[in-house]
Amino acid sequence: MRKGTAERRQQILEAAITCFIRQGYHQTGMRDVAAQAGVSLGNVYNHFAGKEEILTTIAGLEAEELALFVAPLKEESDAAIKLERFVADYAVYSGRPENALLSLEIVAAAAREPKIAALFLENRRELVLALAGVAEELRSGGDSLAVREEVARLLLDTIEGQAIRMVIEGRQPDKTELESLKHFALSAVIGGAGTN
Repeated sequence: MRKGTAERRQQILEAAITCFIRQGYHQTGMRDVAAQAGVSLGNVYNHFAGKEEILTTIAGLEAEELALFVAPLKEESDAAIKLERFVADYAVYSGRPENALLSLEIVAAAAREPKIAALFLENRRELVLALAGVAEELRSGGDSLAVREEVARLLLDTIEGQAIRMVIEGRQPDKTELESLKHFALSAVIGGAGTN
C-alpha cells in the first residue's frame, strides 16, 4: 500500500524530530532523516528542501500547539483561575520528554541562526502577550506593557526550566511541585509585576 504525499511528509517530519531529539539538530543530516523514516534520500528532498525547511515546519506545528494555550488566556473568566490552569497545563506540556528535548535543540539552533530564532520567538510572542494580558487583569493596570511582558517571559522560563530539570531527573513534577509553581506564578504576576 502506497502512502499519500501528506502521510509521507508527516512520516519524514516525525523521523526528523526523532533524529533531532536523539542526535541534535546540527548533528543530524538529511541521510539520517531518510534512514529513520525508511525512505530514500531523494524522497526526503522531494518533501523538504533541507533541515531548515523541516525546522520551519516544526515552528508551524509549535504555533498550532501554543495557540491552544493562548486561547483560554484570552477568555472572559477569572484571571487567577486562567493563570493557574495555564501553569498546570503548560507544565505538563513542557514536561513531556520529547517536548523538553526538542525545545533544547531548538534553543541551540536558534542561538546560532537568527532566522530560526525569529520563527520560534514569534510563536512565543503570542503566548507572552496573552500572559501579559492576564497580568494586567490581575494587577488592574498600572504596569507598563514591557514590565508585564517581562514577567510573562520569566514565568515561561521558570515553567520550561523546571520541565527540563524534571526530564533530566527522569520524573514528572508531583502535586506539591505543581502547587508551588502555581503559587509562584500568582505571586510573580500579582506581587512582582509592580516593581518598575
